[in-house]
Amino acid sequence: MLYEIHTGKRFSKVVDDAMTFIVNHLDLPSHVWIDITMQKLPEGSCGGCVDLGDDGDHHYFDLDINNNLTQQEMMRTIFHEMKHVEQTVNGRLDQNTWCGIDYTGVAYEDRPWEKEAYEFESRTISEYNCVNREDVH
Repeated sequence: MLYEIHTGKRFSKVVDDAMTFIVNHLDLPSHVWIDITMQKLPEGSCGGCVDLGDDGDHHYFDLDINNNLTQQEMMRTIFHEMKHVEQTVNGRLDQNTWCGIDYTGVAYEDRPWEKEAYEFESRTISEYNCVNREDVH
């Protein structure tokens, strides 16, 4: 997995720490390329993941992370969105289709890929905080 961070120095350490930690927690092939942008997002939005497709050499994704979050929230959001990258690359998630079943019209909180991502985010931030023996502020 390769990634590039598009942010000022203020957030680059948080993003790099999250990506370095998460690499061993996800099943991602080496040809995945992720562009991570820290930016102001609409109120209530923590982040998002966009599949830009596969050109044969790399499978590209854009991650947008809200730069108004606390460091702890940024880490959680990166973990969450990276789970969606894994779900997509491994063929389980394609837009609103999960494992071949169309979930169009299903409430956000009831979508199986969101349930899985929230569970992963929660478990992974706890592991990160335990390993680092400190909470991220």
